[in-house]
Amino acid sequence: MKYIFLSIYLILHPFSNSIARSDFEYKILNENDYVKMPWVNGKGVTYEIARGNFYNSKTWDWRVSRAEVTEDNEFSLFPEVDRKITVLNGEGIELSFPNKTKILLNNQRIYSFQGENAPTSKLIGNNVQDFNVMTRRGIAESNLQNLENNFKPKLEEINLFYIISDKCNFIITQKSPQNLFKKITLDKNNTLIIGDKYELQIGSKCKGLFTSINKVKE
Repeated sequence: MKYIFLSIYLILHPFSNSIARSDFEYKILNENDYVKMPWVNGKGVTYEIARGNFYNSKTWDWRVSRAEVTEDNEFSLFPEVDRKITVLNGEGIELSFPNKTKILLNNQRIYSFQGENAPTSKLIGNNVQDFNVMTRRGIAESNLQNLENNFKPKLEEINLFYIISDKCNFIITQKSPQNLFKKITLDKNNTLIIGDKYELQIGSKCKGLFTSINKVKE
């Protein structure tokens, strides 16, 4: 399976070879698009949903992923990276940081920490599935929110909607030049990636996570 290297251009122009026929610039990913990465220690698996950069560097400036955690383990070190994490399903995870801080992740709680401050984790009950957002400090910044009833997102440069309900309906409106709109339906575990040239209406029964990513202003 190919890695998904999503630059700003690819995200905002995913149909660049046929834009006249689509009239819209967005991308929908499903389970088959996510890149499976078993952990070196064998204690879990990461599914990379998307990554991208702002300066055509050889590495990513932001990365969004989902992980299957099957045992207690240690987080990898990511110096100069800011992280956000939440639990998608399962009873939860207890994070223990080097400074003795302990955080219980459950019930849609979102927690932010620095990648060089890598915690150990202890499962509360059985296996869990978590959702991770990482941004290169000083280059990119992110916002992670729970997507619930009547959610009205503020779209930034890059926006990802990860769906955890069975289905989610969107109406995408292109602000200009003709106020074109299109209805789409995403299934569970699908991701919508879209730029900031649009307005979105989200179905009332949708549940998921909304991630927005911006380039840090110089």
